[in-house]
Amino acid sequence: MNDSINFDAYEDIPVETTGENVPPPVNTFVEIDLGDALNLSIRRCKYVKPTPVERYTIPISLAGQDLMACAQMGSGKTAAFCFPIISGIMRQQSVQKPRGTRTVFPLALILSPTRELSSQIHVEAQKFAY
Repeated sequence: MNDSINFDAYEDIPVETTGENVPPPVNTFVEIDLGDALNLSIRRCKYVKPTPVERYTIPISLAGQDLMACAQMGSGKTAAFCFPIISGIMRQQSVQKPRGTRTVFPLALILSPTRELSSQIHVEAQKFAY
């Protein structure tokens, strides 16, 4: 049994975008300004070529636009929403906070229908945010 995913076959999947001022899709992760630390993690995870869901949704998310995407399991949905979230958090963390500030609050919220999927998303997000 071969568990590897043929990412080249994803190029045949039709993608439809609607709305105003939809950013164009990207062909590589290098084209996306996610920050040096996240780009390094992406390379460490051996992500080379974005899947269709990643190609279209990451630029839309980074542009601050609303998004709804449907794609099959293993298509890159987790990376598609985690990369912009992690990138935004890392950029915010570079802003200096006053000394002595100890307020703790969530920086992002990801909702999932099952505990199992939540655990999978957590593991993947940890890899990306290494």
